[in-house]
Amino acid sequence: MASLEMVDKLRERANVTFDEAKAALDAADGDILEALIYLEKQGKVPPPQGGFYSSGANGRGRGYGEGYGYGSAGGGFDDFDGSGGERGRRGRRRRARGRDRAYDYDDHEAGRRASAFFQSVARFLRKAFHIGNTTMFEVSRHDEEIIKVPLTVMVIAMIIGFHILLVLLLAGLFFGYRYRFSSAHVDANPMNSVLNSAADVADSLKENFGKHGGNE
Repeated sequence: MASLEMVDKLRERANVTFDEAKAALDAADGDILEALIYLEKQGKVPPPQGGFYSSGANGRGRGYGEGYGYGSAGGGFDDFDGSGGERGRRGRRRRARGRDRAYDYDDHEAGRRASAFFQSVARFLRKAFHIGNTTMFEVSRHDEEIIKVPLTVMVIAMIIGFHILLVLLLAGLFFGYRYRFSSAHVDANPMNSVLNSAADVADSLKENFGKHGGNE
């Protein structure tokens, strides 16, 4: 993947859009010279004055004219010479630097995305803890408040001893205890409606049990 610096450099040399420059560098494996040739083949940049393709002495390399600053119009140079000459070594070093910049860009992007993900998780947890600490679970009996604890404490208690706490809460309903939530940040009415319905069911069961017991 092309780095932003390479994309900007290519856009300075060829009047193309950011996406076109990035696509050309990706197709050229991060090599600006190859990217310029790629763009000219697609007709997105005009050939420079005095610019040309050359096959080089051994037929393996390609040169580009001086219109882009890559050699002279008289002969160009062979960046892709496989013979191990100085020009070939410069071309290989340039391509290696391009790949290194692309890898650095990929690493930077991966780090940025990971950082953004963890920041989102941290914000969510902070918000959840704030709501949990400001939302209260209240226990009352005969309209008299018995205890009030933060929702966070109730969640921790449910995690530690879910079955024990559930049995105690259900048993409390049959002994006249009532539960409700109060919060300044969330609407507790839906939760309180569920708790009131559970209390009504407990009262109905207790009443039916009393009637059957009295009849016997």
